[in-house]
Amino acid sequence: MRADLDDLAGRYGVHGSLFDRQERCRMVACDGAAFYLAARHYGGPWHILLGDPALRAGLDAGPEPLIANGLPLPTSGARRSD
Repeated sequence: MRADLDDLAGRYGVHGSLFDRQERCRMVACDGAAFYLAARHYGGPWHILLGDPALRAGLDAGPEPLIANGLPLPTSGARRSD
């Protein structure tokens, strides 16, 4: 799920931060919470924007991340290697 920067700025303000922010997943058939990832450049490795230890611990308790077609996230094998 990609985020529209104009939408994020409208919801959180232009100085809002996506670090340690979770929200309900808006994809079809998703009933969990979503967190944000960022890459320094297009095609670069993804970094999880969670620094809070309690939120990061929740990643281990959740299911394996999936993309919209139900396949595992291509970077899911390295999801904790930021």
